Amino acid sequence: MDAPQPNSEMPRAGSDTERQNDAELAKSLSLSRRRAPVVSVPGLTILRCLGEGAYGSVWLAREKNTGKLVAVKVYSHRGGLDWSLLCRE
Repeated sequence: MDAPQPNSEMPRAGSDTERQNDAELAKSLSLSRRRAPVVSVPGLTILRCLGEGAYGSVWLAREKNTGKLVAVKVYSHRGGLDWSLLCRE
């Protein structure tokens, strides 16, 4: 049986396209983690953005009383929320 042939449309490992995509991803992740918090929560100090998804963003925060690190999920309201899917979050 012959080995499958590589797809000529896919960029090769280490190609210019792959390096450019990696650089763009790293830049976007870096920028998203440095932006200002979009919410304030009593008793918490928001530190930085951990990530973003379909429903909003997750922020690293510190409890002021205990110093404990916690994650805070902030839901965006673009186009409304699908509460049936949100309940699974």
